[in-house]
Amino acid sequence: RHAAAATKTWNGSVSNLWSNAANWTGGLPVTGDDLVFPAAAPNRTMVDNLGAGLSLHNVTTNDAYRVTAATTESLTFAGSGTISNSSNGVIISLPVTLAATTNTSTGGVFSGVIFTSQITGAGGFADNQGTLELDGPGTFSGGVALSGPGSAALVCQNATCPGTGTSPIGNVAFLNP
Repeated sequence: RHAAAATKTWNGSVSNLWSNAANWTGGLPVTGDDLVFPAAAPNRTMVDNLGAGLSLHNVTTNDAYRVTAATTESLTFAGSGTISNSSNGVIISLPVTLAATTNTSTGGVFSGVIFTSQITGAGGFADNQGTLELDGPGTFSGGVALSGPGSAALVCQNATCPGTGTSPIGNVAFLNP
């Protein structure tokens, strides 16, 4: 278990920049934090301009959100963190490192978590409901496991699905093979 995470909640009250402390309840995100993105917050298309290497534990969204990099920003999902989304979709458009298996869970098959940039690291994904979409290049080695009580699906927009670990199970769609 990861040590003493603080929860930082996006309120987006000033701008779309992660570096503006007024956009967060609980202060700016730092390594080890859990981030919450509530329903109907303003500025849901956000820019991570905190610098490279922010390492997060859990990310919870309750609406459609997108995060991009200002310049060289990247995210690391550490420990056995979770990205959960209760409705709509989450788009992560900056490089990601998976330090361990990252769990993804969404509100249903029409909502999902989409990664559009490079994914690296020794970790992988465990998707237990909804759609996990991997659009960027990937060299992560932990593989992708689909399971759970609902409908889990994997969509890859590359010629080959990233990851070299265990083969995906469940509903799998490969676009542009």
